[in-house]
This record gives sequence, C-alpha cells and structure tokens, in this order.
Amino acid sequence: LRLMVGCMALLKYPLQEGLSVANLGVAGGSAPMFLQQHFSQFIDEITYVDAEPTIFEGATKKLGLRALSDIKTSFVADDALDFLRKSGGIEQKRFDIILMGCFVGSAIPDHLMSPDMINVLKHSLTSTGVVAVNLPTLSTKFLRDFEGVFGRDNVFHAGVPGQPNYVILACKNAPTHAMSYRHVSRRMSTFSS
Repeated sequence: LRLMVGCMALLKYPLQEGLSVANLGVAGGSAPMFLQQHFSQFIDEITYVDAEPTIFEGATKKLGLRALSDIKTSFVADDALDFLRKSGGIEQKRFDIILMGCFVGSAIPDHLMSPDMINVLKHSLTSTGVVAVNLPTLSTKFLRDFEGVFGRDNVFHAGVPGQPNYVILACKNAPTHAMSYRHVSRRMSTFSS
C-alpha cells in the first residue's frame, strides 16, 4: 500500500488541490481508501474501474470503500485499457494519479502488460501526472517497456517487503529535474508520517 501511494512523492510539491484519481482494478480498494483518508483535501475526483461489476459491491459493503461527500466518485464496470481509451478519446479526460492493480487470480492480463497499455497510461495523465502499477511479480520486460515510454529518469520500482509483489512508479514529466531513488524515498517519508 505504501509503495502504491508512493506515487504521491512524484507529484509537484507542495501538493495542489483538485487532483483527479483513477483506480484501475479495485479489489479491496485499500490504496484509494488510504488516499481518501490522508489526502482528501487535495482530491476532487476518484474514478474506480474494474472489469468485474460485483467487485464494487464487495468493496463497498464488505470492505468499507465509500464515496466521500466532498470528492466526486464514479464506479465504472469496464476493462482498464478500454476505459482509458474511451476517457482520453471521447472526453479528453486526464488524471493526476492512476493506480493500477488489475489482477485476475495472480496475474495481470497480457493486454494490460503491453507497450500499448503503457502508452495509453502515459497519454491518460496530466502533464505532471503519476502512475503506480502493482505487479504480482517483477516483469523485467514490462519494466523496460515502462522506462522506454516514460524515460528512465521518470520510472522508479521496488519490491514490496514480505510479499512477491513489485511496484512500478512513473511520472509523465519529472517535477523539476531527474530525481534519485533517495530523493523519492525522502519525499515518500514525508507523506507516510
């Protein structure tokens, strides 16, 4: 969870109000719930997207995912790639934060691990937007593809302590200069305290 919301460390600092968040692959909704709890003053809108409509019912009724009165909330039953293509094409919608954890069992569908998906993710971000992708395991090809699309200096990655999961963080454009892992880690610590 902390690594997924580590994407906040890649946003322009100090944080600005009016952020738009897309959560692709809802599952339990722990990352967006954390954002709602700790960063709601900066977020105007959260869109939850999952290919399985029953996920929303489980996440809201059993796990506590909920809409907040001061944040516009949408629940969309759609494939993540299709949703981003429609949003970016028809509505020209861009997101400041995209959280992606689209697991089917213990794997991510192939079309969501493609260079096309990475390009659509980047296109779906605002000029200072960031994306966090939770992977069941490290895929070096996917990581290389991410670095190829976003630029090596704009991609950060780490294993999740005590789990096989791996997280890739990327920003569309570095806030001011190429950041080191130490710089990102230091900024992350200010958000997690």
